[in-house]
Amino acid sequence: MLLSKNSQFLYVHIPKSGGTSVRGALHDFANQPNRSILSKIRRKVGTHARTWKTFNFDNYPHAGMAFAEELVPEEIFAELTKFAVVREPLAWVTSYYKHCLRFHLKGQFAQFYEGMPVSGNLEDFLDWRVEGGFFPTQSTALALKSGSLPAMTLFQYPNFEKIEEFVKNEFGIRISIGKENVSPSSQRIEVSQDARAKVEEIFHDDIRLYETCSDNAGIFDDKSFKVSSIARDFINSKRSCLYSFWAPERDLKVIARR
Repeated sequence: MLLSKNSQFLYVHIPKSGGTSVRGALHDFANQPNRSILSKIRRKVGTHARTWKTFNFDNYPHAGMAFAEELVPEEIFAELTKFAVVREPLAWVTSYYKHCLRFHLKGQFAQFYEGMPVSGNLEDFLDWRVEGGFFPTQSTALALKSGSLPAMTLFQYPNFEKIEEFVKNEFGIRISIGKENVSPSSQRIEVSQDARAKVEEIFHDDIRLYETCSDNAGIFDDKSFKVSSIARDFINSKRSCLYSFWAPERDLKVIARR
């Protein structure tokens, strides 16, 4: 996530949708945490870690919309121009699986991804990931605590040119977005018809979002849209709305099976 009070924008970084590249291009125009030693100590002990003006968003790149809703004063949050990049759901979860295959044995991920299928079969991965708990979707990242989504501009990955044009026209900022953290094309994932059907079932909300920007970019302002009750429970169950897209939420099996 990136937030700029001066330019009045809020960018929500959905994993595996070009977010590392977009954040890299926009980073210097966003709010910057006070990097004095005193401020670092205060953040570490929690005395102002939740103050939006000093919050270090660099440490929470995948914080969702509900976190910003909780952190930022209501009147300021309402004024922010919100935008995000969404990815075709099958391509998104395939890239997600590739990422997990690359990092599942490293550091903190090893404990979370013990037993993950490494065959490259997407259906096996989906079964394992859902069994591990609720699978956060792209729409989960964009939902408010109520489960609805605020009005925002959505871009289809990987149309970075549209984002550059939007940022220039809306905020007077010129950026050039490169491609970073791209999954190697050499990683082959087997996608069966059953896997495709499961993607449609699990990510039906994301399919609706993606179709909103069928012309590569579009305004999303559907007040009737709400994520599932499971997704709302998931968002509100995590302290300060900070949840992980990468660690299976095994403590949320009960929620996932309602």
